[in-house]
Amino acid sequence: MNQSTTTSAHDRSIAAQSAWLLLGCCLGLLAVGVMTAASVAPPGEFASKMKSHGASVAVAMLGFLVALKTPISLWRRAAPWILGAVLVALAVVLVPGVGQKVKGGRRWLELLGQRFQPSEFAKVALILFLADFIGKAPERLTDLWRGYCCAAGVVLLTAGAVFFEPDLGTTLYLVAIGGVMLAVGTAPTMYLIGSGVVAIPLVLGLGYLRYDHAKTRSTNDYQVVQSLRALGEGGPFGVGYGAGRMKLGHVPEGHNDFILAAVGEEWGLIGTTVVLLLFAGIVVAGARAVSAVRDPFARLIVFAVPFAIVFQAAVNLFVVTGLVYPKGIALPFVSSGGSCLLAFSVAVGLAANVLREQAQRSADERSTFASLLSASSDPQASPA
Repeated sequence: MNQSTTTSAHDRSIAAQSAWLLLGCCLGLLAVGVMTAASVAPPGEFASKMKSHGASVAVAMLGFLVALKTPISLWRRAAPWILGAVLVALAVVLVPGVGQKVKGGRRWLELLGQRFQPSEFAKVALILFLADFIGKAPERLTDLWRGYCCAAGVVLLTAGAVFFEPDLGTTLYLVAIGGVMLAVGTAPTMYLIGSGVVAIPLVLGLGYLRYDHAKTRSTNDYQVVQSLRALGEGGPFGVGYGAGRMKLGHVPEGHNDFILAAVGEEWGLIGTTVVLLLFAGIVVAGARAVSAVRDPFARLIVFAVPFAIVFQAAVNLFVVTGLVYPKGIALPFVSSGGSCLLAFSVAVGLAANVLREQAQRSADERSTFASLLSASSDPQASPA
């Protein structure tokens, strides 16, 4: 058999396996999230909390299917427009009386009676835009002004819009995601170092000086202390499903940013280990997927989506265990936030779509080669 055909079949197999591993791990995390949401619902609010979370899961599944079924070519054509729409939403959310202010941050918009956070969708929009921009001509990143600065400028524009909500955690997250994608897209190392030296201290300094909540979070460790206490009480095996005290309000944001503490309290070290293994499975799926695709756009998508999920999970883990101060970063697929769940479901659907297309392309190449081989061996096809 021709070597290219063998490679094509191998790539198809890896692409399919990676897609199923990615989906399986995400569904496993979603199941943990639903069970934990039911467990930590405050007394007397179980029905309303589960109705809200169930609706979020249903919308997220619909978003996943739309992303999975929409042709990749259409996603690429729409990438600049999607990012533009998100930037407009990020600007609108800052308008007093339009954007809704919750806990000191103006981060919410209301549409058809439902609230959502544009900053969550900025993550997916930025990944899609950069993958398309770099994928069209990866070598353009070596051009400082017409390539690298254009891409880096979009990253800073998106992150800057989120910064003024204010949301320092998501701002730094977007800068990190953008920087890693530029690095994977073979941007020159000196450009990346120079950008990082300027951007990261600038964001941290402005955030600390401009916003009081950044100072409060860096000095007030109440949430972290309560989180560590919940994890400690859980021990190896947990106190039992539904028997935790987090639902009584001992850990603020126990259903969202600190939901991993609830998992540790009720399911113990075993439960948290299962969650971490599911995120590790996403890492494996992304690493294998990158080796199976050849198109630059596809490679960036299947790298960036798993990386974005696991990187956010890592930040959340650091917050819950007190390694960094609270940043308002949810645990993907587990926390109760509907915007975060929908955004990452769309991202996973997009990655699965890319892998499905890769598997189909490999199958078509194999079929074409087999047809040519059959035709060349047919005596009637030879000239007399």
